[in-house]
Amino acid sequence: MITSDIAARPRAIVFVILAAVGCGRTAIGTPPPLETAADDETAADEMSAGNETAPAEESTGDAQRPPETFFFEDFEDEDALEGWEFDELWSVETLTGDGANDSLRGSWRDFDVGCSVTAFARSPPIDLSEEDLVLEFMHRGSVCAYDVLILEIEINGETSGLPVPIPDSNEWTPYSLRLPPWTRAPDARILVGFMNVCGDSCGVDWAIDDLTIYPDED
Repeated sequence: MITSDIAARPRAIVFVILAAVGCGRTAIGTPPPLETAADDETAADEMSAGNETAPAEESTGDAQRPPETFFFEDFEDEDALEGWEFDELWSVETLTGDGANDSLRGSWRDFDVGCSVTAFARSPPIDLSEEDLVLEFMHRGSVCAYDVLILEIEINGETSGLPVPIPDSNEWTPYSLRLPPWTRAPDARILVGFMNVCGDSCGVDWAIDDLTIYPDED
């Protein structure tokens, strides 16, 4: 059951990667927002009418699950999402070209909502007490010049940030990070979010899939 309860919470140091500021441009251009599967229907009908062969689907966010995992979420099983908390700007949906595969998506493009806006999706408690754990996921999306993508670990109600790069707007990009020692806790939570800053015209669109935590055997 998707909820809408993101309470105000204190934050320690939050490391974020800010896009380069430029007059009228973003750090990764101004691509169109990520499309959903429903947006493909019109194009598919036109292709069929012209007896043309549809192009191959683009790569999806689905990745092979490591043989031993502490946590894995591909956002396909609705029952498995009961422990997640989402605010109104985060949802689980199918993006264009991904077939029937669902992804976690945070998006702000409605200026009626107002700004600045900070929005999060919060995982259920995860046991991160083991040493040498790796956090991985696939992501894609776009941000405007002043907007921020956020990745945090919450322990006992306190949050600290992890670095997160700006993803590619067109292709699923892997993210991998060996979790630092301070993240070791039996009931940690993963927070993904964004902050939209007033003055940006293109908004934020960030999709995440196949979030995995597994032991580093190297």
